[in-house]
Amino acid sequence: MNTEQFEKSVQNKANQNVQQKIATFKESLKKALNTLTGSECLSKDYYCYISPDGCKANKEIFQLFINGDTISPNDWPKFLWEKEQKEVREKLFGMMDIMQQALLAKEPSEKDFKPADSKAE
Repeated sequence: MNTEQFEKSVQNKANQNVQQKIATFKESLKKALNTLTGSECLSKDYYCYISPDGCKANKEIFQLFINGDTISPNDWPKFLWEKEQKEVREKLFGMMDIMQQALLAKEPSEKDFKPADSKAE
């Protein structure tokens, strides 16, 4: 193997490694964004069919990191709290609905099916 072939092999392997690192980074970024905002969208025009507000929040978050080393606690998009409040509200309403159904459930009647008496042997 001559020097040119060696250098070409080094370049090829380095490129392969970088391609894998970029793919891993993109996948990690999508997961992180989806966890935080419910959207992995980063379109240029803030528009996303699934979650336009999540997409806009993602852009705002990236802008925070681009603009400086320190991010104030007051700089995060309001959407994050609004989204979380909506999710908590829906979860609590679901729990309240189940609780209400349980409280309104009728007492068992004599005609209802019953479990068999189990005798330990």
